[in-house]
Amino acid sequence: MPDAPDQHLIDALARKLGSEASTNGKNGNHMHAPSVLSNEQVIELCRKAKNAAKFSDLFDAGETSGYSSASEADLALISIMAFYSQEFDQLDSLYQQSALMRPKWQRSDYRNRTINRVLANLTETYEPGDDVSLSLSSSPGSLYVSGDDDNDKSNNHSAVDDDISIVWFSKLGDPPKREYLLKDVCAKGYPLVAFGAGGVAKSFAMLSAGIAIAGELDEWFGLQVLDHGFVLYADFELDQDEQHRRVRDLCAGLNIDIPKRLAYLSGIGLTTEKAFSRILRFCKEYDAKAVVLDSMGLAMQGDMEQAKDVLSFHAKYINPLRRTGSTPLIVDHEGKRQAGEKHRDKSPFGSAYKAWAARSILQFELDEYNRETGELDIRVRQTKTNFGPQLEPFGVRFTFECEKVSTQTYELQDTELAEEESVPARDRIVGALRSDPATRHELEKITGLSGGTIRNKLSDLMKDGLVEVEGYQGRTKVYSLLSSSSNIYREGSDDDNENDTDVWEDDTGLKQRVRQALEFGNAPQKALEHYRNGEQDSNAVVMSVMRYYSRGKDDPQRWREPVMEVMAEIVGGGAVCSE
Repeated sequence: MPDAPDQHLIDALARKLGSEASTNGKNGNHMHAPSVLSNEQVIELCRKAKNAAKFSDLFDAGETSGYSSASEADLALISIMAFYSQEFDQLDSLYQQSALMRPKWQRSDYRNRTINRVLANLTETYEPGDDVSLSLSSSPGSLYVSGDDDNDKSNNHSAVDDDISIVWFSKLGDPPKREYLLKDVCAKGYPLVAFGAGGVAKSFAMLSAGIAIAGELDEWFGLQVLDHGFVLYADFELDQDEQHRRVRDLCAGLNIDIPKRLAYLSGIGLTTEKAFSRILRFCKEYDAKAVVLDSMGLAMQGDMEQAKDVLSFHAKYINPLRRTGSTPLIVDHEGKRQAGEKHRDKSPFGSAYKAWAARSILQFELDEYNRETGELDIRVRQTKTNFGPQLEPFGVRFTFECEKVSTQTYELQDTELAEEESVPARDRIVGALRSDPATRHELEKITGLSGGTIRNKLSDLMKDGLVEVEGYQGRTKVYSLLSSSSNIYREGSDDDNENDTDVWEDDTGLKQRVRQALEFGNAPQKALEHYRNGEQDSNAVVMSVMRYYSRGKDDPQRWREPVMEVMAEIVGGGAVCSE
């Protein structure tokens, strides 16, 4: 007699019903028919399933991102493997091979509870030799047949999803203040990317940052280091000896011993999964403050121009590091410039998602190299920040000597700042004119601003009494700074300007200049942002505005009232409190 058309479903159901679990009553372990698959076969099937990426994240990388706790991640991994094997001892053995393995698993109560919970809620299993798996629904007498493609244990919400936390903002109270690892440039737990062309010392710079964090230094390139601890330098480009020499030389330049909390890992010859599994383990074991990845291109081992590869790399390898509380400091490369393209227009090579996935980006550009003195001058600009205003570009000088590398930061000249897009248009025009008078066309070339922007800003500056028409080149106007305004935009000087005292006597004029500083000046804007975040008091804003106009020796009380009034107007009345 020939088989019925659905005989294979009937046979599969019979096998499943014949292997229903029983409980031995002694320790509560669910007993299933012995697995017909070896450990290797179970792992192989998991890697081929629809949820293979989730399995790899848990089994290979020990990634717990997306789970409210490590215990929840344990449940998720056991649930995936239990589809192929319902044997208690085999699931225990498989788990111990995973990157999730930790001392807590050695506790029999926890181990038994975790595996038994999964087995008790198991609703579908793999049937060797069949393309279908059978699942009994909660309705008596009903039968659901699903194919292997339906195997995604995230649907097993009774064991996993119900433990994923959803929170209500209204019940959280006041949010904590944002914490920084490097003040104003690197928020804790958020990726910082440092990129540039070859020969701009970006790897030296990030290694120096690692030394500062691990060595309890107060500053890195003039930026305050706000937390210290263990740092891992994960190197995918050079080798241990070369990086050891660099660490020795940088520490010699800083006049410190090599930090005891600075570790090194060579990723040469390792797969991405294996390298980052070890990196993740280090972060967990040592509560690492930062991991320096040098460089993303070689660590990624994928197509950097493909968005899916970049996003997958961040999801599988960068985000798990962040979940541990560690901050990724990523070294990356810059694509070749095309004809007419400027460095400041470049971004990290590859997909735009590389920049979008970062929260702060520093670009390193070569200004000058003196072969005789060993001095390398690098311009550093922040091309992206998600938290607060951008840093004003600055310079770093690397001096290379025998077994010693020194670093020194310096301010860029006004003419150099005039080229920077991160500097407000008004300041760039003033900076350009401070060097020499110029026509509108010359200002366009110097600043990179459009003709319309130049025209509008010059009109504003003339109305404010800061710029005048000095003369003509043929029929073209030549603009210059008024002598009394030559120092108005210069920051950091406490010298009085004897010739322009009368400019500051009028209260209305003083308030107008305060508004200009808080709306257009980088340092006053930054001070205002820190005030709004509760990181500084109003006195810091007052002093920043005074320094902006080189009035550092004035009585602060003379400036305080107009500063507070303008601050209230800018942030919306009532948001500014007086101390």
